[in-house]
Amino acid sequence: MSQRQLVVAVEATGALGPFWSVLLTEYVDKIVRAFFDESNNQKNGSSPGEVALVVFKTHGSHSDFLLWQSGWTSSMDLFFKWLSALTFEGGGFSEAAVAEALAEALMMCCPGPKPPTVPQHKHCLLIAASNPHPIPTPVMRPPVILLPTGQAELQSDKWWLADAETVAKAFPPCQVSLSVIAPRQLPLLRSIYNGAKRNPRAADTGPDFSKQHLVLISEGFSEGKLAFCPAAAASKYCCVV
Repeated sequence: MSQRQLVVAVEATGALGPFWSVLLTEYVDKIVRAFFDESNNQKNGSSPGEVALVVFKTHGSHSDFLLWQSGWTSSMDLFFKWLSALTFEGGGFSEAAVAEALAEALMMCCPGPKPPTVPQHKHCLLIAASNPHPIPTPVMRPPVILLPTGQAELQSDKWWLADAETVAKAFPPCQVSLSVIAPRQLPLLRSIYNGAKRNPRAADTGPDFSKQHLVLISEGFSEGKLAFCPAAAASKYCCVV
């Protein structure tokens, strides 16, 4: 029985607030629906798809909290209620806690002390409007990573100092994909996406979907590709920029 999980990490600051309704309608809604549709269409004994929400803000006094996470749910309706209830205030005047949000998502998705015994389909969708905090901060480290040989390697340290791009580079060894959406072109967020690629040398290809928004869908996130370019879903990448 395979396992399908998706974490949506949202920057809940005033910087993203004016764009949230558009991003939710044009991108997030389609991705979540495609994720559940694909999970429900599986006939090989897959478990129901699960989704979770990670909400993050910025360091400093402009934010009332830094990080919050929900539990897992298999209810698409409930998840959309969570997304619709988000409020966007504070922060937005400095870099966001992207590293902490990615680390939290990775800990929710990554295997435990033992390597997975069933196929894994685990994904993270990052939605941000600010650059990541540039200084490495203490974040939790995945307990185990999978080497290219398929062997599991236990990590001795539970915490490490890392910036957002360093955390992103831990996604491929944990077999978790990372996709990124932003209301404007942010090169640092693109760098984070590139850091999480399983094949760093692969070029981004796909339809010219938006000139304004940054929408980068991981080559490993087939449900995300289906949401925007069904004809290209079988291809390696669907990158919308």
